[in-house]
Order: sequence, then C-alpha cells, then structure tokens
Amino acid sequence: MKISNRMLINTSLFLSMMVFAIAYTVASPMLIEISKKLGISVGAMGYSFSAYFTGSIAGSFISSFYTGKNNRKLLLIFSFILYIMV
Repeated sequence: MKISNRMLINTSLFLSMMVFAIAYTVASPMLIEISKKLGISVGAMGYSFSAYFTGSIAGSFISSFYTGKNNRKLLLIFSFILYIMV
C-alpha cells in the first residue's frame, strides 16, 4: 500500500503539533523557575522555548519529504549521528 506525500505531511504536522501542545502544557510552569536560575527574563525564556519547538515542527515537516524518497534506514542512522553530535 502506497501512502501519498500529502498524507505523510498531514500526519507529520499533526503529530508534531500534538507534541508541541503537550510539552507546552507540561513545561510552561517550569519556565519561570528556569528563567530565574539562568538569570534571564521570562519573556526571553519563552522565546527560546518557542524557537526550539518551531525548529522541531520545521524538522518534522522537512523529514516527511526525505522518508518518502530516500532510504529510511540511512536517514535514521544520520539522525542518530546528528543527535549524538548536538
């Protein structure tokens, strides 16, 4: 059964937005404490938190194109290596 690219994109974006919402709900109360410990304003901490999740959503969107066209095993290995390096 072949899954269309549109379905892959929709599923990928839905799942990333769902994770985004759950993480914000869980981590939002912690932002105040984290910003106090780091010595920055709550607004700046919120911006950095939003930037992290924006990158996550963009990566989820871009990865849906690569998994349909390229070898999935190679992409998984590359992702693990990139994760370890960062």
